[in-house]
Amino acid sequence: MPHDDALLVLNHLRDVIPPVVANFDARYESDLRQLGEWLAPSYSILGEYARGDHHDEPLSTCVKLLWNAVDTVMAATELLRSGRTLQPPILLRTVVIMLATALHLRLHPEDLPTFETGVLEDKVVLATAKRVVTPFGRLYGLLSDDFVHVGLAHRMLHVREQHDTKSELVAFNLTCIRHVTWLAYVTTEAIFVHSLKAPRYWKPVSETGVDYAPSPEETRRMNAWLALPPEAAPKTSPSTT
Repeated sequence: MPHDDALLVLNHLRDVIPPVVANFDARYESDLRQLGEWLAPSYSILGEYARGDHHDEPLSTCVKLLWNAVDTVMAATELLRSGRTLQPPILLRTVVIMLATALHLRLHPEDLPTFETGVLEDKVVLATAKRVVTPFGRLYGLLSDDFVHVGLAHRMLHVREQHDTKSELVAFNLTCIRHVTWLAYVTTEAIFVHSLKAPRYWKPVSETGVDYAPSPEETRRMNAWLALPPEAAPKTSPSTT
């Protein structure tokens, strides 16, 4: 029977991916449930804002950036679920930049015109973000050096994971997703902390200022999610305005 090249993509999507996805869901259901617990609060905060009749800038732009960032975490998860291990970290690096840009614009609204003209540089927003939440720099560097910039990861042959056994590459991807998801929530909360009834990480100290002040219980929860010992917990600026 002759091979029909026109069906290559359709057959791949219809026949190859579904059993891979089923294997992933069976093996990593607990990870997916935990991911939902961390993503849902970000969606909730952003959805609450979107339901209102808001026209304030740059906050509306920040919301769009944050929503797209959280949605891109979901997209990276979908790729990993379908067996891809090279591409998710590339998407996650974009998430880090979107989050950093939202935080920068919240702190420096005068830069909105620069952003809208497409000339607000990554290094500028990262410098701002790192002063507030230091893991911005580490995550950006890791995802850039190892995945976005062509290097060792790209010299390896990446075949689709079948998820029928545990994989170090899948575990690494899940770790990256965990850290970026945490960063997304902490950034979202920092931007909206003055309108939240029970913030988990930030404490308002003035009309615009905040302190990083997670409770001991929240710190333990964070360390468990990030798989970190207490002494390696992410550091943040003690106060920002």
